[in-house]
Amino acid sequence: MSATAALPTVESIESALGGLAYKRRCEYASKLGKQFAEHADLPQLVAALLDHPAADVPESELEDGFTELLPPQQTTVSSHFHLDQCALWIISGAGALKFHDVLTLQVKSPSQMVKKLAVKLLVPVATDNHLFHLLKSSVQHTRTLLLENLTVTRRAALFDQYVDHLQTVRDGGVPLAATILHCCSSEGVKKYLDTYRSHAESVVSGGLSWPKLAHYHPSIVLECPAPP
Repeated sequence: MSATAALPTVESIESALGGLAYKRRCEYASKLGKQFAEHADLPQLVAALLDHPAADVPESELEDGFTELLPPQQTTVSSHFHLDQCALWIISGAGALKFHDVLTLQVKSPSQMVKKLAVKLLVPVATDNHLFHLLKSSVQHTRTLLLENLTVTRRAALFDQYVDHLQTVRDGGVPLAATILHCCSSEGVKKYLDTYRSHAESVVSGGLSWPKLAHYHPSIVLECPAPP
């Protein structure tokens, strides 16, 4: 029935969301995703929910008299937030893998409104290579969200690759690598642990997490104990 039944329209969804609290909105959208997961037009509905007219370009007058034109934020307009959120919960119900490209666009978007949910949905279904390129190209806030979600998944091969890359980043690469070293494989930890210990000045305070290293790589830490 779900593959042939008529999809609700954006207008009917917006009307239904208007009378629901946050939790009920999430449940409603997720149920829609499950119900119409196999419907051929579901991607078009999700696209329509995420498609809003561009906001007016705001102007900000600078001290030197020039006017700075700030870029319009198409998906950060508060009146559209419930539709963006609904689209992502529909994706959650229908299966994130089918909407890999849509989630990637949301993760790359300057909008912060639904980015946390988009990252949470994308990480489990994206390849290591795809996530590696996102980590390399993302701004700090997005990169932090990606790393927080990846830490839970324990994808050691991806962390090995990313820590290798961070060695080539001049500003802040090594300190960041130190904070995620415990997520690497045993080979990755062995590769860089001595380096970080011998170049402590290049690692931010508290960068290396010895308790986490001891938890995930106890034999390595026993062989190379933390300094007193």
